[in-house]
Amino acid sequence: MKSGILIQAAVIWVGLLTQAGWGQVFIPMPLPTTSIDQSDEISSSSFVDDPMTARYWVVSGVPGQRLDLAVDRWMLEPDFDPFVWVFAGRITNINYFAGGATPAIDQLDPGFLAIADDGVGPFGFNQTQDPRLSIVLPPGISECTVIVTSFISGIVVNGVYSPNDGGDGRYRYFIRASLQTLAPPSVRGRHVFYNNSAWDNNEVAATATDDAAVAPNSNKWAYLPGTGQAASYGNYTNYSRGLNGIMIDVVNLPGTPTAADFEFRIGNNNAPATWASLPSFSVASVLIRRGAGVDGSDRVTIIFADNAIRNQWLQVRMLNTAQTGVGDVHYWGHQTGETGSPNAAGTAAVVDITDVSDVRNHPRSGLSPAPIDFPYDLDRDRRVDISDVSIARNSPASGLTALRLVTIP
Repeated sequence: MKSGILIQAAVIWVGLLTQAGWGQVFIPMPLPTTSIDQSDEISSSSFVDDPMTARYWVVSGVPGQRLDLAVDRWMLEPDFDPFVWVFAGRITNINYFAGGATPAIDQLDPGFLAIADDGVGPFGFNQTQDPRLSIVLPPGISECTVIVTSFISGIVVNGVYSPNDGGDGRYRYFIRASLQTLAPPSVRGRHVFYNNSAWDNNEVAATATDDAAVAPNSNKWAYLPGTGQAASYGNYTNYSRGLNGIMIDVVNLPGTPTAADFEFRIGNNNAPATWASLPSFSVASVLIRRGAGVDGSDRVTIIFADNAIRNQWLQVRMLNTAQTGVGDVHYWGHQTGETGSPNAAGTAAVVDITDVSDVRNHPRSGLSPAPIDFPYDLDRDRRVDISDVSIARNSPASGLTALRLVTIP
């Protein structure tokens, strides 16, 4: 672990770009993608925008391939703090980078793709691991520039800097790269979850805590068109905040989808083409978490505003774009207060006195909390009490007001 003085020096490094070699044209070295170590040296203090001290490599591949990079210190030198940066395209002129002081290089330079240092996050100081990263080459990107730099390495003692590098200001390192052609993107999972509930700690925003609020697939599952079967109780939720969160797990997701890569419609009949488009302001956020889905797939979390989708069906259409790589259509329904009582086996999700009684007769609290798939916990606070009874009582639905158990071709 480096001293506090060195940490201060490193922070200065983050906020400072050198002007050495400004405007200089250079040729990056080709980096083979054969997983064979390439031996090189780097200055003990180097800058991403300074070809006099940093090392520039170029990798050639195919958009959609996965690039794996690794940098290893020679003899696990503890005072060497290497970084590996990846930028889109071939960088041959230092004018590529934003000039002047900057607090975050990766935010100012649009070609930035990734950074890795010692395995504990960007700009860490614990040299327990060497830089490792894996990224998928974005659409339209067939070349990347890989830059190896270093913090001001060594130790500061009583204001005197000692590089501990043999006195020559250089460190030896190895770099290796490989490219893998991935299988075509495919949907691995579709989920509904109770956003802004006790299960995700009442977090409104999309975060990793949402995983704990996912309804088990054995309890709730997406309705898929073309089966010839009517929707059932397993295809819709009864959450008091409406249908406000879904997830789609995609294997080998090529890009970073946004709301523009989806279409959403809401309605309550067998003809989705007649349904209304969900207003764009009802889509609160779209979050991508790499590797967080089923079998290591990428998880796309979509948050809808509370109560924007109530007592009707939602058509989720993921468009086949450069960002998604695959199209998908599925449906989720919602009916406040429906507990799955026998009346749910008809043609509509009726909410009546039966549901009110069911909720009243299944209290939960304290040492006996309600599990996430407990149908009587309508507000998903892990309790079944007077609040849930009131929700059921105040949400009667029958005839045209009830969710229809649709059959969608």
